[in-house]
Amino acid sequence: MPGFGGVLAAELLAAIGDISRFPTAGRLAVASGMAPVSRDSGSNTGNRLRPTQCSRPLQRAFFLSSQVACMTAGDVGERDVPPQVQGLHT
Repeated sequence: MPGFGGVLAAELLAAIGDISRFPTAGRLAVASGMAPVSRDSGSNTGNRLRPTQCSRPLQRAFFLSSQVACMTAGDVGERDVPPQVQGLHT
């Protein structure tokens, strides 16, 4: 998976602990603070806020992996350009 090396993967596994605590990927995203939480009440709808309680080590692992994936995305994309198209972008 882009962005995860050996050390970051070990950090993520340590932060998650027992994976059965999170039955879905959405629950894992909320626990890490990466997904908004609905704060709807009555006629007030569409109130989606960042979770106030989240696992900082889990959030750090996801944040760092996304940064590494963004920094290396250009390198991967350049290698995937077909030879016929390489001269057209200059």
